[in-house]
Amino acid sequence: ATLYSGAYEEREYEVLSALLGSSDRVLELGSGLGFITVVCARRCGSQSVTSVEANPHLLSTLRTTFLCNGVSPQLVSGVVSARGEAQTLFVSENFWSSSTHDRGGQPTQVPGVAFESLLEQYQPTVLVIDIEGGEMALTTTTIAASVRAIVIELHAAVTGAEGAGQVRAWLAQQGFQIT
Repeated sequence: ATLYSGAYEEREYEVLSALLGSSDRVLELGSGLGFITVVCARRCGSQSVTSVEANPHLLSTLRTTFLCNGVSPQLVSGVVSARGEAQTLFVSENFWSSSTHDRGGQPTQVPGVAFESLLEQYQPTVLVIDIEGGEMALTTTTIAASVRAIVIELHAAVTGAEGAGQVRAWLAQQGFQIT
């Protein structure tokens, strides 16, 4: 129902539409179906957008989404964490429920990608993070100085209110204003 009602990633779309400029470089963690990736690539140019998706079953869909929308952002496959270790992803029938937190779903081994290495390689000015509780694995890292804004979807239903608070504290400690 969320997809058909037009509510899928609605808030992220609104924020990014107001936030992104043509000179921004975007690093998106959690591509999903690629809707937000397409929005960013149309605004900033495909060469300025990198999207990371952990669910290997979505990669073909993502490539098709990009092709149908005339964009060609960089697509990286793997689970993002502090150290970049391979992890188990619990792949759910509802793709947006797939997570490294065991909430049911088919256990799938996925290669890891180190967050700080992504920051160094792509030098983003904007981070988009929607990784179903995986944001907790980033709270020991340092966000690159190139990043001017972060659009993050917290998943307190997965991490608990304490986990969401820990993510907010991590961002605040690095000088980001929480709005």
